[in-house]
Amino acid sequence: VHSSVLYLGTNNYGGQEIKVYDQPSTDANILHTVTVELYGNPTDFCNDFIKIKAKNGEQTIEGWIKKEWICSNPVTTCS
Repeated sequence: VHSSVLYLGTNNYGGQEIKVYDQPSTDANILHTVTVELYGNPTDFCNDFIKIKAKNGEQTIEGWIKKEWICSNPVTTCS
């Protein structure tokens, strides 16, 4: 299955902070810090990280987030 047909969201339903990194590491540069749920396509995977391309309003956010923040089930809150 090609990643362009996959869609996922983050599970920060309580407004928790998610850091979006430029590389798949918590030692990498932080590109964005978001407190809203993101929805988009996964574009790559590496160890405990997923690279996501998502829209936040008019802004496109692309970078690596820890996979613990991902919820791939559209009919549950993944909690």
